[in-house]
Amino acid sequence: MKKLFVFLTLAVCSLSLAAQEDIFEMEGDGVTPLDSDNRISIGPKVGINYASMNGLGDEYKLDPKGAIGFQGGLAANFHFGRRTSKSDGGTGLWGLQVEALFSQRTIKMEGSDDLKLSCLEVPILAQFYATPSLCIELGPTFSGTLSSSPDQLVSGDMAYKTGDLKAFDVMLTAGVGYKHKSGLTVGGRYNLGMSELAGNFEGKVSTFTVSVGYLFNLIK
Repeated sequence: MKKLFVFLTLAVCSLSLAAQEDIFEMEGDGVTPLDSDNRISIGPKVGINYASMNGLGDEYKLDPKGAIGFQGGLAANFHFGRRTSKSDGGTGLWGLQVEALFSQRTIKMEGSDDLKLSCLEVPILAQFYATPSLCIELGPTFSGTLSSSPDQLVSGDMAYKTGDLKAFDVMLTAGVGYKHKSGLTVGGRYNLGMSELAGNFEGKVSTFTVSVGYLFNLIK
């Protein structure tokens, strides 16, 4: 997951630099920016998540309940084309959002300490823009557990080591997003967990997230 994060960061930077080279032309003794068809923007985002767990059998006797956590990181947005021939660049029907997020998830457990999972999430989402600012998002979120606490979950005479919960998951993500022309963004998503946390721990974690952010245009 760390290698994937570094790769995506370098890829975004390379694409941005390449795009910027293509939007300038020489005019006399100066340099004039071209009117690009596409927009690339990057910036921070933060939010809260509500994590829930399903698939955990009754034999665990932990009765997991949802709880609120937080997340934050960096987002890069690529908005392609023009809605009409007279529209500005970056107002077309399609876009792509790539993010690298740190996510703290919390699950309440019956008779035990709350389970807290620190995760790295990398959403790669296709966007369909119903308007130049409002979009529907769909795609995978690659998620890996970085750490977990407490050291073990205790239920009756049974104990489960949380250090074994180093799961990798490809979550199915769907949501909506809105980007104001100022760069302010808001969004809501549902991330459906597809993989068990560990071979001996059958729970799957899903999250609902609400976030805000600010994107700076690299191509104007």
